[in-house]
Amino acid sequence: MENQQGTEGFTPQEVKHGLSDNARLYCLQGVQVTSARKGIYIQNGKKYVVQ
Repeated sequence: MENQQGTEGFTPQEVKHGLSDNARLYCLQGVQVTSARKGIYIQNGKKYVVQ
């Protein structure tokens, strides 16, 4: 493969004080989850890293 164009990265926000309890939380596969472990999650359209 030559010169792969069109790939985008993202800048996740690091979680320091926890995610909001009121908003739904999703994994990168789009599945709603009830609690966050280590990984990348989406909440309110923003990506968060839980470390």
